[in-house]
Amino acid sequence: MSWRRVILVTGLILAEPITNLALPVSGAGESFAGSESAGFSDDRTVELLTHDLSVELIPDRHQLLATDRLVLKVLTSGLEQVSFSLNAALRVGRIHEQHGAASRPLSFTVQGPGTRREVTGKDSPPPGSGGSQQDQTVQMVTVRLDRPVGVGQQLTLEWTYEGAINDPPREPRHLRFVTPSETGGHIGSEGVYLSGETHWYPDIEGALPTYRVRIVAPAGWEAVTHGRQVSRLAEDRTVMADWEVTARTEALTLVANRFVKARRTWRDSTGKTIEVAAYLFPEEASLAEEYLDASVRYLEAYTKLLGPYPF
Repeated sequence: MSWRRVILVTGLILAEPITNLALPVSGAGESFAGSESAGFSDDRTVELLTHDLSVELIPDRHQLLATDRLVLKVLTSGLEQVSFSLNAALRVGRIHEQHGAASRPLSFTVQGPGTRREVTGKDSPPPGSGGSQQDQTVQMVTVRLDRPVGVGQQLTLEWTYEGAINDPPREPRHLRFVTPSETGGHIGSEGVYLSGETHWYPDIEGALPTYRVRIVAPAGWEAVTHGRQVSRLAEDRTVMADWEVTARTEALTLVANRFVKARRTWRDSTGKTIEVAAYLFPEEASLAEEYLDASVRYLEAYTKLLGPYPF
């Protein structure tokens, strides 16, 4: 039994405070550190190394405003273009290549369901509204580099994009437990659920990058994703949280709502500390200690069977 399997099985307990609210067990905590082919696209022309995302959530308008600075390693000689998947409800404003202090706009082609358009680096399109269930399909964005790039070189591409993601779950459970089969992703006043199936950030099939994510949400909200929360700043109108995912992971799930957080520090037999956290609605906050107790019991049981918790 691998740690990946344990995470998926025990996620029913370890992640239940989150799955109660939005996060599917199948999307939480899967990582493939150590894979020799980690991060390669199907044609093995590039390896997607990191995402550095900055995301603003506007639930009342179902809207996401995002910037993603991603780093690629080139695996083939003379690379001239790279293709990414992205939710068709999101419209790319611009893509720049960052090289030190210099920034160069790049042209890109967008091909979605029945559409194809050319975008130059200087003529960014206006933001799209998106928002219908039909829009929750994938578009392909092909970025054209301004010169051939050789093997082993790294590229830093900064994307700016936005749009409305509004596909309410088809079961009336108010985002308390959602799976990708019930929604392609949703941003609304009742909660936010964005999974890997939502394609809410540019991605390459088969990629296993690491992530840094800055999330800005309305005051009173809490945003939760994988990895470790490294900072949180609450102001009058917004809450800003920074998360870091250092384990190479195939997809990133983000949920947000008016959560109450309870936490506990657990120490394994080697002295390593792990934060165990539960995010619950206020009316369910009294269940926090029960969830934390159960999570600790599972950690103690499986670390004895499999060794130290690796994340």
